[in-house]
Amino acid sequence: MREIGDIVRKFEHCPTEDFALATLVRTHGSSYRRPGARMLISADGTTVGSLSGGCLEEEVVAKAHEVLNTGKSALMAFDTRRRFGCNGALEIFIERAGAAFLTELAMHFHARLPCHIITVFEGECGSRFASGTDAELDGEFRQRIDPISQLLIIGDGPDSTALRNIAATLGWAVRSIQSANLLDASYDEWTAAIVKTHNYGRDFAALRALLPLGLRYLGLVGPRTRREQLLGDLFDSGITAAPNLFAPAGLDLGGDSPETIALAIIAEIQAVFCTGSRQSLRDRKTPIHTPVARFETQTIGAVILAAGGSTRLGQPKQLLQHQGESLVHRAARVACEAGCYPVVVVAGDEHQQIARELCTVGAHVTHHPDWHLGIGSSIRAGVAQALAENPRLGAIIIMVCDQPFVSTDVLQALIATHTRTQKCAAACVYSGCVGVPAIFHRSLFPLLTNLPDAQGAQAILAARSGEIAHINFPQGSIDIDTPDDCHVLSPA
Repeated sequence: MREIGDIVRKFEHCPTEDFALATLVRTHGSSYRRPGARMLISADGTTVGSLSGGCLEEEVVAKAHEVLNTGKSALMAFDTRRRFGCNGALEIFIERAGAAFLTELAMHFHARLPCHIITVFEGECGSRFASGTDAELDGEFRQRIDPISQLLIIGDGPDSTALRNIAATLGWAVRSIQSANLLDASYDEWTAAIVKTHNYGRDFAALRALLPLGLRYLGLVGPRTRREQLLGDLFDSGITAAPNLFAPAGLDLGGDSPETIALAIIAEIQAVFCTGSRQSLRDRKTPIHTPVARFETQTIGAVILAAGGSTRLGQPKQLLQHQGESLVHRAARVACEAGCYPVVVVAGDEHQQIARELCTVGAHVTHHPDWHLGIGSSIRAGVAQALAENPRLGAIIIMVCDQPFVSTDVLQALIATHTRTQKCAAACVYSGCVGVPAIFHRSLFPLLTNLPDAQGAQAILAARSGEIAHINFPQGSIDIDTPDDCHVLSPA
């Protein structure tokens, strides 16, 4: 968040000055900012950061002067429903910000290290740094603060200036690199990269260096046909695409000027890093701000089961065509488009064909030679691979590749229901049954990784039936097992 950088820079510019720190610790109903918003107030009344849309700051500054004069912390409550028409209420805690606290915050900021801050606003009040395992108690607000986003721009062009300017406005760190041989290893999970050399050989070299790093966002500027050729050549050289590759880069915002292209790319990176749905807020059926809870900073992966032998069908069902693409390609694509990372496809005897089929999608194909032991063994292999690629996963979607009508909308509805209800799992309902696709919170990962060989995820859903949220998906009952089932497939 930009305001943390602004607070650090203000403190470092005036290290001997007295400061008050105001923290939004609790909200009810609608609010412009979410808990965790902070503002630093100097003794002369100047501020950095924000707590609202500008309607509360003047009163907070006045109270901060009192806190600085008396040394006594204060908790302010605002009912914006009556005063400002925002249909909510919020509480702001104001304390004297000690030099030791601000120095430690600056250390984490410059070292690009995440940290946890617990702000106690009832009883023995104050903010302190804590470990990630400390429990949040009543009268406390706990927040994980991640490093600011870092953007690597590989190559140059008329849109580079706009990329740098927009990223700087958001408070991101920006690095411009002309070629792949100048890349180093100073990249982390808060790093995004955009490849835009407009030269095939240099793009190839950059992707070959960046794809193995597992960045959360790697964008490529250029047409789809060029992407397909690049990814095919990369696959032949032993490098496979990943679900974090966005090519062509950017959201469809319209316009083709350097500035609108840069805006589209930055918007896509923001959506990926903050797990945004990328839909218009007008069309969103859930609250604008996801409640601050256990899902806030966690990402969602997907495991696609595609290791079966298709004995009743007589040919590999994974490679059957539906609407111009194979079933396994379709399943991996919709999972990637729904924002899942990583997307792991568990394959058996057909793993080499499936890997080639998915080389342009960005899914990870993991070979499971013991697939014949049962579906539980495939789930275990897929979940283990997903956690190896992203240990911070907050939830995993379990899918199969032979449900041809699973779409991005279905997966996003599943994710939204899971987030809104805060239940341990959410699953699809069809033909009177509860089944996949289903999403499982990380608290259920031990059950997934210890499934018996022949037992599927439905066993967990049945055992936790009272804790499962549901979405209706009537077409989920359609899957491909026999030649008679293939009539639902459309080849074009």
